[in-house]
Parts: sequence; C-alpha cells; structure tokens
Amino acid sequence: MSQKDPAPAPQPVQAQDNRPAPVITDYASL
Repeated sequence: MSQKDPAPAPQPVQAQDNRPAPVITDYASL
C-alpha cells in the first residue's frame, strides 16, 4: 500500500507542474 501511495502522487503532480515544490507539499499533506 505504501508503494502505491507515493507512486500516484508524484506522477500527476510532475506531469502538471513539473516541479519538486508541489511534490513536497503533497507528501506533507498526507
């Protein structure tokens, strides 16, 4: 389950923003 959580999170974020900033925010929100 842990592998599926971080996988789908960075994929859509990077495709839209393509930035490391939004990725960190997503992890913090979780």
